[in-house]
Amino acid sequence: MRRFAAAALVVFVSASPAFGWSGAGHQAIGEAAQARLSDKTHAALARILIGGESTTLPPGKLAAIAVWPDEIRLRKVIGLVPATWTDADTSEADAFNAAHPANGSWHFVNLPLGASGYPATLPAAHPLTRFVSRNDVVQALNRAIAVLESSHAPGDFSKAQAVRWVVHLVGDIHQPLHVTSGYYKRGTALKTPVIIKDPAVAAEPGVVSDRGANSLLFHQDHITLHGVWDGCLVQLVDGVMCGGGDKTYTVLSRKLVKWGTQPDAAPFSPIGDHHEWAAQWATDSLKAAVSAQAFGVKLGGAKVQVSEGGSEVFQATITSPSRQAYTSTRIHAVRDQLVKASLRLAALFNAIEWKE
Repeated sequence: MRRFAAAALVVFVSASPAFGWSGAGHQAIGEAAQARLSDKTHAALARILIGGESTTLPPGKLAAIAVWPDEIRLRKVIGLVPATWTDADTSEADAFNAAHPANGSWHFVNLPLGASGYPATLPAAHPLTRFVSRNDVVQALNRAIAVLESSHAPGDFSKAQAVRWVVHLVGDIHQPLHVTSGYYKRGTALKTPVIIKDPAVAAEPGVVSDRGANSLLFHQDHITLHGVWDGCLVQLVDGVMCGGGDKTYTVLSRKLVKWGTQPDAAPFSPIGDHHEWAAQWATDSLKAAVSAQAFGVKLGGAKVQVSEGGSEVFQATITSPSRQAYTSTRIHAVRDQLVKASLRLAALFNAIEWKE
């Protein structure tokens, strides 16, 4: 089996929305959540993920499956697979991608910054109609929950796969730039681009998206604004320099467990019907993007490019602030989102109505 190549990864990221958090971020969320599972949930997950009579998950089990949804995207777009995969793993990924060809869209929803939140029901005639779909992160998470609560999983979506998607998507939905995007008027307005926040205006003809800041580039660091949230800020939360240091998840997972017990984390625990949590969490992450001023940058060199898929993409260079100045004021916001994700993942698994 061939390892993921760095060059291939660059091509993949330029062609589609980037990963939500880094691999280590997703794994840390899974490991921290595993420490909070009830005995009943441990047993249910062990039966699904391990099989037999096992009732306990070994340490690191949720971390080990946390990045599978990203791995199968790489398999589909690039054709490469992780070195640890067997032929059976590759066949499973290919079968899932064939059965669910739109799963690359399951990782995000691009709400305008001015949206009030993710709608409780998919709107029939509303400005948000353009921005939500049955293949966005909220609907995908709800779909995976439904599989776990079904007596018989569908043939093309196993319960083990549903567990992997739940672990991953709870992480994605708490990455603010996986629930919102910048929108801009094309044409002469690109000389001095101004972000459009109003959903009604963002839905008008002649408006293009930066795809969750995937196409806004810090010119000196050659990293996108989205990429800063995915990886750099996660490392800074972990106490290591951006772009260096230990990239494993173990230290960060222990920090998330500790931070999750502190008084300021108490409001992060979800309440109410767990079938409504996905929409609530998307709304919460949208608000986090606004409060952290995630798009608080000045842009230059704006242009509209046509992607390989034929859609128009807004691209620009971030002229200020510097990447270092930008990240220094947003570390706490990312820490909160990671803690929320770990607490809420455990709460969701503990709330699921497990069916044998």
